[in-house]
Amino acid sequence: VAELLISTAQGKPSVSNLIEPVNYFSGRSVELERLNVHLLEYKTSSIVGLTGIGKSQLIRKYAFENKEKYNLIWFFDCSLSLDRQFSNLARTINAKHNKTQISLPEDVNAKQAILNYISSNKDVLIVLDNIKIGNNDIIQDFSKLEHNGHIVFCSQDSNNLPHVIRLSNLSQIDSNI
Repeated sequence: VAELLISTAQGKPSVSNLIEPVNYFSGRSVELERLNVHLLEYKTSSIVGLTGIGKSQLIRKYAFENKEKYNLIWFFDCSLSLDRQFSNLARTINAKHNKTQISLPEDVNAKQAILNYISSNKDVLIVLDNIKIGNNDIIQDFSKLEHNGHIVFCSQDSNNLPHVIRLSNLSQIDSNI
């Protein structure tokens, strides 16, 4: 279970459920650079590959190395109920702001409130992870969202996803074996 970060310390996002990448993460420098370019140029990117190929670790590595750029980093696990995760994010944002500056609904209206929040904030990194084959339609609201932050989709297939980075098996040289 990820520990929620609610901090104002410089270099850390004020709201985050970021989990550090595994310490043995290696290789993927080309893919990390492409991800960075896609996010700077398009604000969105998609990481596509087989289960267990390293999609989640790649985006965790990116987020961890770039956390000072963001006030909010949030990973949604698309294999679980998104409604509950929207409510959890709204609750976390409300706690951060002590409900004085902002108050997001934490019920069934949380999703639209979070989408609006993402649209109006530029220092945001949203990751939609664990999207299974044939389920890219569950993230349509994010893929069509006009926003100034960064959104990354991690899926097993590239159907209807923007700016795809395909992950393949690491070579022996890439894996530092």
